[in-house]
Amino acid sequence: MNDLSWTSFGDWTFLRRGGLAQIRHSSGLVCGASAASPGSGIAGVDAIGIPDAKAPDGSREQIMRLRFRSHGLFDAEPESHLALGLMGQWRKPNPIVANSALLTGRGVIIGNVSAAPNGCSEFPVVQLESFYTNGNALLAGTGSRRLHEETWYALEFGATRDGRMFYGIHDGNGNSIGMQSIVDDSPNIPPNLGGWWICHAFSDLHLQRDWEFEIADVAIGWR
Repeated sequence: MNDLSWTSFGDWTFLRRGGLAQIRHSSGLVCGASAASPGSGIAGVDAIGIPDAKAPDGSREQIMRLRFRSHGLFDAEPESHLALGLMGQWRKPNPIVANSALLTGRGVIIGNVSAAPNGCSEFPVVQLESFYTNGNALLAGTGSRRLHEETWYALEFGATRDGRMFYGIHDGNGNSIGMQSIVDDSPNIPPNLGGWWICHAFSDLHLQRDWEFEIADVAIGWR
């Protein structure tokens, strides 16, 4: 399997209106966000993707490409970020089962991780992150230049079976905002996984602030 084989998943918008979080597809389909009690710090954790899949036989690399634009998210929730991952698996927490959430694979964040170990001090940015079975790890020195509101960005990132992770991001004029490649061969990510995700933890710190985050032309490739 040498040539890329792509599957398209369309256009999506993560948004909050009147304190309520939603995910909206370009077809008009709307998914209601999960909720938490006021004051807990989290108003919901929402994701799109394929939770549990095996990598195709003979494949060595999985790639995600998309375009994105923030309408107010970076300003409304400056301390938050989205997580995007490949070659992994995930499940949302079961409220009646302790420690039931799962997120493992390799990917990137979009937003602010400046308070986390190895997080880029500039924000919002794109930065590489590994999602281990025993915790997450931002990869030092892999942050992009600062992102801005109301600007379209084209992002492509990928991961390989031997632990290489990479991304490239450009603005709407084709100018490079960042490009990084690094090998993380930690054994704390199970092999042969093919799940992927785009997720965001909705903060309840500023519920009065409405925002949208557009994600267009989502596609997943294998080779």
